[in-house]
Amino acid sequence: MQNDNSKLKITKTHGKNWQKANLLIEKDKLYSIDEALDLLKKISYTKFNPTVEVHIKTAPKKKEPIRGMVKLPHSTGRRPKIAIFNEDLLAEIQKGKLNFDILLAKPSDMPKVSKVAKILGPKGLMPNPKSKTLTENPEKEIENIKAGQVEFKGDAQGNIHQAIGKLSFDKKKLAENYSTFFAAVKQFAPVSATLCTSMSPGIKIQFK
Repeated sequence: MQNDNSKLKITKTHGKNWQKANLLIEKDKLYSIDEALDLLKKISYTKFNPTVEVHIKTAPKKKEPIRGMVKLPHSTGRRPKIAIFNEDLLAEIQKGKLNFDILLAKPSDMPKVSKVAKILGPKGLMPNPKSKTLTENPEKEIENIKAGQVEFKGDAQGNIHQAIGKLSFDKKKLAENYSTFFAAVKQFAPVSATLCTSMSPGIKIQFK
């Protein structure tokens, strides 16, 4: 008998821990933020301290880029690598060495920064005034970032993905970060919001 391997189907599934966690979530229920955070802590199965994320689907009336800045009251628990543009850094970037998450520059630096725009642009690292990464006072902007200021962007489908803290944060801090962030993106007509950690299934949130 000929073995017809074409009939075999390989299906990717989540691990057992993820599936157990998923069983504890009511799929048709919209949870309050307090309920969602309680449940998120309950279903966590990782040995590390995962990041808490909110994923928001939007339906903006105007076809404009979804982008903005917001200062989370309790930061995200993550320390981004921040660099201020200078001649030495220019040489490093030209070699393809990008040892930073955020690049700050002064307007007077832009003629030199533009030389590496093709390297920085595709990675979303090009300084610009909208994200306050192009500024006359980069040192002050570093303090703002450390204090919880984050930039958010929508993807091509109008979805916004943002970290709002670590699971080890107490519930009140996570709830306040979420409320602050949601208030900032409300102008883009959110239609659904989901809370999760970097390793957990999503929990749908009631926000209307």
